[in-house]
Parts: sequence; structure tokens; C-alpha cells
Amino acid sequence: MNHLRRLLALVALLLLPCLTQAQEPAVTVPIPATPGPADLITPVNPAPIPIDEALRGRLRPMGKPARKVILVILDGLAASGLTFARALSPRESIELDRFPIVGRVIGKPPQGEVNDSAGAASALATGYPGPIKRLAVDELGRPRRTLFEEARQRGFKVGLISDTRLTHATPAAFGAHVTDRDEEAEAARQLVQSGFDLMLSGGIKYFLPAEEGGMQPIGRNLLTEAAAAGYTVVKTRTELAQAVSRNAGRVLGLFSHSFLPFTYDPAFRQTPTLAELTAAALALLDRHPQGFLLMVEAGKIDPCLHLYDAAELVAQMHETNLALRAIADFVRTRPDALVVVVPDHGTNGLAIVESFDPERFQRLAASTMALAERLPATAPDLLPQLAATFPGVAFTEADLAFLQAASGKDYPRRLGYVVNRKLGVEFLPFQREFPKGEAYDHTGEDLFLHALGAHQGLFGGVTRQWEIPRRLAAAMGFVFP
Repeated sequence: MNHLRRLLALVALLLLPCLTQAQEPAVTVPIPATPGPADLITPVNPAPIPIDEALRGRLRPMGKPARKVILVILDGLAASGLTFARALSPRESIELDRFPIVGRVIGKPPQGEVNDSAGAASALATGYPGPIKRLAVDELGRPRRTLFEEARQRGFKVGLISDTRLTHATPAAFGAHVTDRDEEAEAARQLVQSGFDLMLSGGIKYFLPAEEGGMQPIGRNLLTEAAAAGYTVVKTRTELAQAVSRNAGRVLGLFSHSFLPFTYDPAFRQTPTLAELTAAALALLDRHPQGFLLMVEAGKIDPCLHLYDAAELVAQMHETNLALRAIADFVRTRPDALVVVVPDHGTNGLAIVESFDPERFQRLAASTMALAERLPATAPDLLPQLAATFPGVAFTEADLAFLQAASGKDYPRRLGYVVNRKLGVEFLPFQREFPKGEAYDHTGEDLFLHALGAHQGLFGGVTRQWEIPRRLAAAMGFVFP
């Protein structure tokens, strides 16, 4: 009898919510007509709606906004690059595998299907599709306000980091407005005048006057102008550490003539790495009570892909993974921090084919960019030298003829193409029928996105590249643009 009573009581307990729901009318949650700060994009109907409509009229409160926001751009890296890095990782995992939110990004430019770094960075900076080769301007060349400029006006500290040049397409698009990405001297001038709190990269030649071997007009030294504007100008790892220890207010760090050194370059060990630059930036910006917005570009991935250098690509992915680990550790210990990681476009169609063997690759691979510097195409013993460098790999007379046909800058690309195909790493054909345009060697596939931290749920699903800064702004508590 006691068992029966207990059973009847359990059934009544289970049925009670259903009976209560049947008697109560449905509750309608009112949606605010005007969005407030830090609102979540939530459509009131299941049909897809434009991002602007979602931001301005169909939102629900989502709690405190993110105050420490990092956007990481992996230049040129399609999803196959993650597969490649993971296959060669000692633990067969990479830091991005631990990010809880994964999305897909449509990177289509305004015309055509294949983007370049300038157009993609402009979309990520301004919230509008960016014309190829232009930085943060519209089709008529008129400047478009960037999210970083907006955030600075709202009291956030803002920073740019790149392992290429500060004036290169990706970092420059967040603080400069030019109609041609090659106008790097003008981009340098605008960046110094931007008032951004922290800028760490290479490309010092674009800040120096012509009489000092730079690219500025005679008599114009942008480093002097930056110091007069209140920047602490640093050029070495030691000077950067001193700036961090002094809690410098504004820092301009330029650590190389052009790109920061590749890992095979002896200067690599004397120059701050991407992870070190990132750690320094987080230490400086985290002290600001109003919060910060930081862009970090792993930009040397792209030239490795352009030049078919799979071994240096592995090294750059390792350096990128260290930087991502530092960022992820920072975000996981702060409830108001957010990181979003996205490429700008794919480059050269990297593919891992069936003949690829990770152990064999690690045993034999060497940077073909570095090899091309010490083993020219005209070397009389080119084939024996290649055989000695890559033991067990067969090089033919057809390979020799292909390499010796190189002219100028083509040789490193040809060498990388020949060597890495034999190691199971394929790229787009070196000689192909379609012509080269402004986005040469780039590819137009969908891109990945990974997010971690405050309001990370804003970044799942499929999104267009230009929607990302709008969602970042929503996470930070305001509508942009």
C-alpha cells in the first residue's frame, strides 16, 4: 500500500506542470522598440532577418557588456590550415579546438567571389563590405568610420598588433583610410595621428624620412612626431618590457624594417614574437578601467602560403598557437573578456593529400624560402643538393628544368611547389590558366570563426564578414555603425 501511495504521488508530481500549463495563458515577452546597451541579437520570428534590423529593433537584454575584446585575424588561413597544424602538433590538438563557439563566415567582397586582405580587413573594421585593395573607404573613396575609432570615442583603449608591417593592409585598415593599400607612407601618417593607444608591429621604414632610408618625404620623421604626440616609441624587446613595467600610456613599437623576421632568420630570436607582443599589449591595456579593443594579426601565415613554404607555415602556426593560448588564458580568467578568431581569406589552396605522413614531413621538411636563399636555381649541383637536404625524396630532370626556368622572385615559389608536393602537401598549381588580379593566389571558400568569452554566443552560425564588427559592438554594449 505504501508503494502504491508513493507511486500515485510521483505521478501527480509529474503531471502537475502539464496541468498548470494547460490552464495558464501563454506569456508574451515584450521586445523593446529601441535597443539598449549590450543587447543580444534575438529574432522574434524564426525567419532570418538582416543584422541591422536585429540590432536596432529585435533585441533582448543580455547582461553586462564585454569590456576586454580581442579580434584575432589569421591572414590567408583556410580551414585546411587548422588540419595541417593539428596533424603536426605533438598532442594532435590546437588552442582553437578548445574554443566553445564555432561559426562559418562568408567572405565575399562587393564584386566577385575572392577577397584580398584590404577588402576583408575593411569589412572587419567598418561593418560594410570592403572594396578590394582599399582601406576603410567606400566605392567613391570616402572614409568609413572603423569600430576601433568608434570604441576610442566611447572611452575604450584601442590597440593594433601585427607580425607584418603596421602599414600593411590588415592592421592599417583599422585606423587609416586610403584608396590604395600600397599607400603605406600615408597610412603611417594617419596611424600616428589616430590617437590609438598601442601599436606594435614592423615596417619602421614607412615612418622614417627619405634621407634615413625611409619612405616619408625628406625631413618628415613620424617617430619624432609620435613621441611629440605622447607615444613611447620602442624598437627592441627590452624597450617594450620597460614600457610595460612603466605602464606607458601610449606605445608605438616598430621592431623591424619590414615584416617581423621569419623563424629561420637569425634575427627572429632578437625580435619580440607575436605571443610576446600580445602578452605585452594585454598587460598594458588590461589596466584601463574603461576596457579595451585589440586587433591581433598573425600575418606571416599568408606569405608562407603565397610562397608554398609548408615548413615555415608550420612554424608560423606554432607561433600563432602560442599567442592564442596567451589570449585564451587571459579571457578565461576575466568574465568581461571576449576573443573572436577569424581568417580574412584563403591563400593558394593548401590541401593535405593521401600521401602526407606527419612523421615523414617533420623529419624531412625545411623552409623552402630559406633554402632558396642559400641554394640558387643556377647552382650547378642543384639536384644533388636537394637530394642531400631531403634524403629519400626523388628529384627528376623535369624538376630541375622547372626550377631553372625561374626568374627573380619566382624561384622560392617554384622550389616550395616542387618540394612540398613530394611531401604530401598540395597547393594551387604553380602555372595555371586563370589570370592574376588584385587578389592573386587567394581563394574564395567560406571561412571559419571561433569565439570564447563574454557573449560568445553572438558569433555562432553563419555570418557575413562585415557583420562581425557589428556583433562585436553589440557585445561591447553599443550599436555600430
